[in-house]
Amino acid sequence: MTSKSGLQICLHRPPSPPSTSPLVVPTFGPLSTIEPKLPLEICEFIVGFVGFEDSRSFLPQAWKTLHSCLLVCRDWVPASRIHLYNFVHLDNPRKAINFMETVTANTHLGQYVRGLGIDSKRTSSNWIYKIHQVLPPLLPNLTRLQYIRLPVVHRLFFPLSARFNHVTHLEIHLVESWSLREVTHFLSRFTRLEKIHFSWCNWDSRVSGPLYCRRANGRNNGMLSSLTLSLSSTHPLEGLPGWFAGSRYYSLNHLSLSLDDLEAPSRVDIDKFLVQCSGTLESVRLSICTWDKDLTTWREMVHKGWKDPREDQTQTLRSPPLAGCRELRRLEVYIPSQVHTNGDRTIPRCTLEFIGALLPHLPSSICSVRLGFSAEASVVFATENVRFWEVFDSTLASSRLPKLASVELGWSGEKRPYDFKQLIPKIYARNILWCTAKPSSETTAPDLDPIATMGEPVSVVLYPEPEFEFRTFHHHPSRIPNDS
Repeated sequence: MTSKSGLQICLHRPPSPPSTSPLVVPTFGPLSTIEPKLPLEICEFIVGFVGFEDSRSFLPQAWKTLHSCLLVCRDWVPASRIHLYNFVHLDNPRKAINFMETVTANTHLGQYVRGLGIDSKRTSSNWIYKIHQVLPPLLPNLTRLQYIRLPVVHRLFFPLSARFNHVTHLEIHLVESWSLREVTHFLSRFTRLEKIHFSWCNWDSRVSGPLYCRRANGRNNGMLSSLTLSLSSTHPLEGLPGWFAGSRYYSLNHLSLSLDDLEAPSRVDIDKFLVQCSGTLESVRLSICTWDKDLTTWREMVHKGWKDPREDQTQTLRSPPLAGCRELRRLEVYIPSQVHTNGDRTIPRCTLEFIGALLPHLPSSICSVRLGFSAEASVVFATENVRFWEVFDSTLASSRLPKLASVELGWSGEKRPYDFKQLIPKIYARNILWCTAKPSSETTAPDLDPIATMGEPVSVVLYPEPEFEFRTFHHHPSRIPNDS
């Protein structure tokens, strides 16, 4: 190139001098044509770390990062697609239309979708009907269907939902103005349900029949393997006894209950339900979001047995709800802290007493017990709670529980080791104590089960080891989607 002054200007960068840095490898001769490549396993690990397989919520930032991974190179495309399309969240008409057009034009992308979330945000539901008309045949491997904030829907919605009858995992969050009759009718459309998750659903209490989920080909009629219920006194519960009483939950293996200020009759209904499905339960999660005095009544029912206050009080005490769980292997309990007017936090005493009454009835089959607290260690292990930890230590370390191999304690904030050798010496001596710490800055979404997020520890330590061990939980999806 020639400048105005007639000087020749070279735009080519001059060759760099040889580098002596150990991070730079000089190339000579034919080696200069070889591009460095990471092993495929490393690429999959990087993408898998960003991915959010089996996540309960949609993470926009993770989606953007996965999209960037998709553009790195061809080797990253298969792993990125698996995670990018693993769970699809549709919360507005524009996003839904774009996704439907993409999958219609590229039908091979539909086989990557394992989960579909539909969030109407209580707006017009016309685009939701369109999803049910277009997507079912394009998503052959869909197993998980999530509904969030569904408005009052037209009766045509129920027949349309049957087009997704091949899903095995159904979640319904923040749904209002549905009667239990409608919920039962809605669930009957799904013929292969194995997992049901209800949270923060405000239902009309009127119901005319039991919860019933039919199965395809008449196999295992009305049987589920996993059920999650978030119940509150703000939700009418008068119809739940009839809903539970006629239900066939004899194959229920996993049960998660979130209990928020329930009245005593409702607790009796839950106890009846626990007794009914106790024969096959393998894991139970309890989220006790209450600290009112009525919990003491429930503690007595759990410890001694129960009487229905609506029935004749001369009846004999019935067995505690967990007494018949002979197959129970894991118990998880989440306990929130109580915030006082002066800003101090405490663990409600009645909640600890309830747990203390629950532990003696654990069966000999129990293998793992976990307590999660939404408070710092200084609150959880405060002096006023020492008596509870003594009962906790003596109960779980007894010879009555020979299969117990893991005791997990979770709290927020502090990550430093605690002197458990003095607090719970018997459990400490058995080398089965695991502790997790979750940063107090991380909060739980109001529409999700808190025990689920508490189960993802930031740091983990097995006592009596003196140092924290940082551990990452990672699941590798298959490289090739399953066409079955």
